Amino acid sequence: MNVTVFAETAGELLLGENHIHFVIEDFSSATNIQGYAGTRLNSQHVCTSVDDLVEIHKRRYQLKDNALELFLLDGRTFLFAFNTQKDRKAVHEELARHNLPNLVDTNHLDRVQKQWLDGAINNFEYLTQLNKMAGRSFNDLMQYPVFPFILSQYDGENLDLQDVKVFRDLEKPIAVQDRSKEQHYVARYQYLKEEYDRNRGSQRPLSMVPEPYHYGSHYSNSGIVLHFLVRLPPFTMMHLKFQDNNFDIADRTFHCLQTTWQLSSSQSTTDFKELIPEFFFLPDMLVNEQGFELGVRQNGERVHHVALPPWCRNDPRLFVLIHRQALESDYVTRNLHQWIDLVFGFKQKGKSAISAVNVFHPATYFGVNVEAIQDATQKLALQTMIKTYGQTPQQLFKNPHPQKSVRATFGERVVPGPLAEISGLKWGTYVGSPALQEPLVVSRHKYQTLIGSFVVLPSGDVCGIGTSETLIYRLSKSKAKSVQVGMLATLSWNHADNLIRIRQQKNGTVLNLLRHDFHDKVTCGAAAGGYKLLIVCGDTGVVTVYRLAYNERKLCEMVVCDEPVRLYGHGAAITALCISDAFRICATVDASGACIVWDLNRLCYIHGYKAHRDPVLAVSISETLGYIASVSYTGSVGSMAVHNINSKHIGTIQTEIAICCVCFSTSLEGVAINVIAAGMQDGSIRMWNTWDLQLVRQLAPSIAGSPITCLAFSSSAHSLYSVNSDGCLFIWQRLGKSHDQEEAAFTPLMHS
Repeated sequence: MNVTVFAETAGELLLGENHIHFVIEDFSSATNIQGYAGTRLNSQHVCTSVDDLVEIHKRRYQLKDNALELFLLDGRTFLFAFNTQKDRKAVHEELARHNLPNLVDTNHLDRVQKQWLDGAINNFEYLTQLNKMAGRSFNDLMQYPVFPFILSQYDGENLDLQDVKVFRDLEKPIAVQDRSKEQHYVARYQYLKEEYDRNRGSQRPLSMVPEPYHYGSHYSNSGIVLHFLVRLPPFTMMHLKFQDNNFDIADRTFHCLQTTWQLSSSQSTTDFKELIPEFFFLPDMLVNEQGFELGVRQNGERVHHVALPPWCRNDPRLFVLIHRQALESDYVTRNLHQWIDLVFGFKQKGKSAISAVNVFHPATYFGVNVEAIQDATQKLALQTMIKTYGQTPQQLFKNPHPQKSVRATFGERVVPGPLAEISGLKWGTYVGSPALQEPLVVSRHKYQTLIGSFVVLPSGDVCGIGTSETLIYRLSKSKAKSVQVGMLATLSWNHADNLIRIRQQKNGTVLNLLRHDFHDKVTCGAAAGGYKLLIVCGDTGVVTVYRLAYNERKLCEMVVCDEPVRLYGHGAAITALCISDAFRICATVDASGACIVWDLNRLCYIHGYKAHRDPVLAVSISETLGYIASVSYTGSVGSMAVHNINSKHIGTIQTEIAICCVCFSTSLEGVAINVIAAGMQDGSIRMWNTWDLQLVRQLAPSIAGSPITCLAFSSSAHSLYSVNSDGCLFIWQRLGKSHDQEEAAFTPLMHS
């Protein structure tokens, strides 16, 4: 069975030599299955390459240890529930026998914990990893990832993230944040324990005489997830199905964060919720963009957008950004281990759970034996409980989780953030950060061949390529399991014969790779996923996608698979494009001022918008936020439009001189306020913060005047690479280099 949040699709899983096939029993009912790039779909089956497998996790489904979840290179996941554990074991062992080039080790709890304690990953990433290892899945609403309520203050005009009073008590379960409520749950447990002890010797089934518990409901289940995501299709339709094709009563609908906190933490003895990850990255869930009629509350207020705290200016985008910083605050970092003990650790079960007032209904724990119940009615009742009450995560830690110490960040100063209402925000330590001193040029070199663009490889290397070129690469794993580039080549176009040629960097061999449409002059191109998709744009406005495959037996090591996919939407010549592997999207801009966003998994149109009145010269996508910045100019006046990933306009920046290129800094959200860096016509570099688009830094090389033609931050964001129209490369770095900062490194791959 293929399990998604939308449906359970019965079928048969087949493993071939090179592909995984899921054959659907009744295709007419499998409306949730869609076609993807690299995943062929017809009336018989779905097929994906085994080479794309990155992770394989054993999973539980409905408290049965009988499922597998497969993680693919492009970010997609598949959850398969088998009839028996034996079937799951057979499939898992067969997959293990394959030579899977991209598979990573998933048995790394100790390593991930150490990374967090050492500061190599942040709180958000650590919680994400713990959820994954505890069996939580975005494919299963009953085991949806769970995140903690962080803040306790959702009123007032100001918020101080350095004040411990604005945070919830992470040592206590969400239901007993008000200590006066604790006795109520303790008394319930004691009463149920006495009942259980009296009936222990009887033959009555578990569903009638359950083991004692503090809480009859759970902090995470399908109803809670749909409650929070009710405004966001397709979860809206699932919510309606859950509520017999009606929205919930207006007063019970998610309408106000302050109310949700009060109910969860103190005012209700049945409605206590922790949060879902979307509260830290998805402002769209707080906005009723579709205009759903969610009803009228008893006080006469119509339920529409979620009411937000005054300190975020009632702006969903700002709330999520601030909330993410709250998750990474010093207080949460020092105390997060206590919440982990409750949800994933030693306080989840046994005497420690009883002492912590943290015991839930027994139907939410793994180990419930439904088959042992003989009475059909009671068996159905227990099965219903399992499907609706919620499921406690798998226990990861049997001992208290170590506390993380908070270290001072090297060279970082205390500087007010972009919002006057919020104190204690962190700017981060990327080059150009307002919290650091002005960076210095540590390297300057002039190249005879112009650099058209920079490519930052996953290995951390930064490469420069020519103006009519793009870079493709294939990663390999060393014995130390570090990321290394195994194959590196440049693709070039604008040749007289309209051929796209490949040059292998290891031997300099130049070969013909493919012939592009002779009537479509190539204007720009780029590769997604290293090499798997080559996206070529032309003066006809057509986006052409070629699928490439690695073949070491070929001289060029690359082959073109299948027929190209052509995407239509532009009405003018395409002038630039940008690919985001993190979000699996591509943004293309054209001479009419339009921008279109494409889905790289499904190879289809997502949405488009008019970004400018004049031709767009450059476009960039933030790999941390999904924001899209596009650049245009009229005469000598520059214009930069910033939109979110769903095409909502965030703001426009006007400059007195033209902007030539643009890029985003790449520091982790929550521990930094990233910037948009722009190369200017006068040779300077300007930086605006991504929160309110205010100018925070301006850099000028000692020899100014020539326009900056391309920019890129290193993967760590500790270095900034820029090149001007004279071919002069500048490498900027933070002043006061710390021990973990990489040396300035650059590999020129331009060819005349």
